[in-house]
Amino acid sequence: MVNIGNRQHRRSRAANVVDVDYLEKEIYSATEAAIKKDHFPPSEIYGNGNSGEKIAEILATAELKFSKTISY
Repeated sequence: MVNIGNRQHRRSRAANVVDVDYLEKEIYSATEAAIKKDHFPPSEIYGNGNSGEKIAEILATAELKFSKTISY
C-alpha cells in the first residue's frame, strides 16, 4: 500500500505501507514496487483477522433500541 503525503502521520500502519511525498516519481516507484511484491508479511496491527466475527456476535445479541425524532 502506498500512503501519499502526511495525512496519516503518526498513525499506526502495517509494515506493507510505504510513505511517499506528493512527487509523481516517488508515487510511481512505490506503486510499482507494491504491485510487483508477491507477498506481504501478515500483520496483527488491527487484530488477528476475526474482528468481523466478534462484531457479528455482539450485534446478534445486542438489544436494538432507538428513537428517531424529526425536529424540522
